[in-house]
Amino acid sequence: MEDIRELPERAREELEEFLRATNVEESKALKFLGWRGPRHAGK
Repeated sequence: MEDIRELPERAREELEEFLRATNVEESKALKFLGWRGPRHAGK
């Protein structure tokens, strides 16, 4: 896989939920900005 957008929508939803769950212990706010390709990953 070269692009995260190749994942099925359900897999992306589960990944977001996992990241939210692992962030519960942190005092930082977590905000998802969307799913973009590799060119936007470094920004």
